[in-house]
Amino acid sequence: MKIKAVFLFTISIFFCAISVFGQNDRFQVIEQRLKDLSASVPGLRQTAELSISSGSLHEFLRGLASTHNLNINIDPSLNQRVTNYFANEKVTNILYTL
Repeated sequence: MKIKAVFLFTISIFFCAISVFGQNDRFQVIEQRLKDLSASVPGLRQTAELSISSGSLHEFLRGLASTHNLNINIDPSLNQRVTNYFANEKVTNILYTL
């Protein structure tokens, strides 16, 4: 019985570790893709000062794209509320953070 519990605990820790490392890889891919795109898209290299308090993520992204002449395809079902303040931050960093 004890061996079974230890085995199950070890397996669950293993799968949690895989999930965390997989998530980190995903973020690294996103960060690298934004960096690559910023070489050819000037709006991504610009700095921004944005503030939003309990506004929709959809509208926040639309405003960011409009201000910096970016083409962003935003899913209309995005309805999360966000509260953020960005001062003198590169657009790539804002997108990565969101």
